[in-house]
Amino acid sequence: VWTLAQRDTYVTKAYELEWESIAVMVLVADSIAQSPIDVTTLKRKTYDGRAIDVARQKTGVTDAPIALFLEAKAALDAYLAKQPPKHPDAPLFTHDKIGGEWNPSTLAKWHGRIRAAAGLPRELQLQDFRTSGQTEGGAAGATVDEIRALARHSTRSAGLHYVHPDARFV
Repeated sequence: VWTLAQRDTYVTKAYELEWESIAVMVLVADSIAQSPIDVTTLKRKTYDGRAIDVARQKTGVTDAPIALFLEAKAALDAYLAKQPPKHPDAPLFTHDKIGGEWNPSTLAKWHGRIRAAAGLPRELQLQDFRTSGQTEGGAAGATVDEIRALARHSTRSAGLHYVHPDARFV
């Protein structure tokens, strides 16, 4: 699970290293609690200026669009404002240096370099934002059905182990 401080350190370093798309991807991933593959394959048409309409690639499960945290919305809007006009089916995020959709292995390579440059633990993976979002939601008192909708779980029982309200939110 990423802490907010770790996320912010990572995002700052990604911007410093001129990997804006990765910085913004992380903010979006933290907002919508989806896997890196689901975030990197988002299309322009999935963002309506407020929320992301995403289907879980692994299961095809979808639900209502997921509203972005304000800082993620601001970062995504700024990122898109710098991009040339693109077709609605074009990737939402493109490789900063060569353009085009991110290749998962290339993203993993640069994630490792950014994480190391930021001095963060090697155990922190992009995939962990999916777990972090569900864990924080459960700690904040989200119901199993709310977590299921956010995470796009295919079964209700998949979200059960995330629902554990704690003293931070009670």
